[in-house]
Amino acid sequence: MTAEPVTFTTYEALIAIMRERRIELGLSQLAVDEIAGLASGYQGKIEASLTNPTARNARSIGRESQPLLLRALKGKLAFIPDDLAACKTGYLPSDDNRLIAEYQKKRRDKMAKAARSKWAKMSPKQRAAHIRKMNLARAAKHRKEKAATKRTRQAVEVVT
Repeated sequence: MTAEPVTFTTYEALIAIMRERRIELGLSQLAVDEIAGLASGYQGKIEASLTNPTARNARSIGRESQPLLLRALKGKLAFIPDDLAACKTGYLPSDDNRLIAEYQKKRRDKMAKAARSKWAKMSPKQRAAHIRKMNLARAAKHRKEKAATKRTRQAVEVVT
């Protein structure tokens, strides 16, 4: 049985979702700590922040503990931009590639529009300087890639 994706907008909602998931899996707070490899009582301190955030023992999820806790709860955290029309109607895991493609197309279009606007504001002299700069960068990149390929070939020849 696969669970439906759950969205949240506040930290407290994330903690509540994690608590519900823990209960759904039939795990105690200590079991989650053990599976995640965290100090005993860590999950309890995080959940304590729901009822009394100012309590002395209340903790927030740390940068290192977040992926460990999510793995223990068999969950993932995803960022879904609001500007995607498909996300406003609901997020479906099967739509991942389509949503990513739509978002990337919007970003490319936005960047192309900004580039055209910038180009239109340049004088002919500035445009020529810009083209020279881009050509030099492209040539430097090509030289760097060629040198890396040559080093790889030499390393392969030494090994064989």
